[in-house]
Amino acid sequence: MKRVLLSLLSLCAVGKEAFSFSIPGGLTYSTALWGNKVHADDKDRLQCDVALVDGVFQGSLNRRKVVGVGTAGIIGLISIGPGGFGVENAEATGRATLEQAADRYIPRIISGGETYKTDLYKAIASGSSAALYAIVKEPRAKEKSDNSKSDGGFSERAASAGSFSDARVLNAMDLYASTFSDRSTSLKTKSMKIEVSKLREVVKELEGMGKNEKKFDVKRAKDIYKKGGDAFNKYCFLANEGLNVKMKRLPYL
Repeated sequence: MKRVLLSLLSLCAVGKEAFSFSIPGGLTYSTALWGNKVHADDKDRLQCDVALVDGVFQGSLNRRKVVGVGTAGIIGLISIGPGGFGVENAEATGRATLEQAADRYIPRIISGGETYKTDLYKAIASGSSAALYAIVKEPRAKEKSDNSKSDGGFSERAASAGSFSDARVLNAMDLYASTFSDRSTSLKTKSMKIEVSKLREVVKELEGMGKNEKKFDVKRAKDIYKKGGDAFNKYCFLANEGLNVKMKRLPYL
């Protein structure tokens, strides 16, 4: 699996990139940078906020572990924290890599699908804007009060993400789609990501309805819900198509 070389400009925002952070002790988190700023904290350290598929984590990049960090430097073979995190490119092919990706992302996608066809459906059918919003909302923004908390408020922010939010489910779907590409983006990856984009539109619309009870129209919400269900099932079809018989498959709604 290729190591990521992450280009950055000091004090500039980075684009949205997908990584897998392997933490000592056997834990692996699928992550995506959310365009947060990478900034010089002091001469020895850089810090960046990364958004986990299921929450938020802030890591410190040790400058001694990076290569040629300057005004437009390159970070290579990044390690984070005292134990060290391995940062790997999410886009790679090969059966072993695909199996690893399936282990990381499929449980999150399946869990999201279960939420979609049960809790989300019930929230819409019952006309509960509060229940709807709780399911699709994104993690709360970092607050000044978080600085006084032992973990910087990250566990609370992670817990605040809805069970079918972009942060918890759709990022996992994006990352899994990327594993079907290598040096160039494959047609399969592009097709899968089109369905994820449709789901993002669905979640955004439903989140807006959940935030404002006056905008919550049950009939309109059901139409949007159906559109999202179709996109989710199409994504599963595309993901499963052509897989080795021993590979894990995504179930339809």
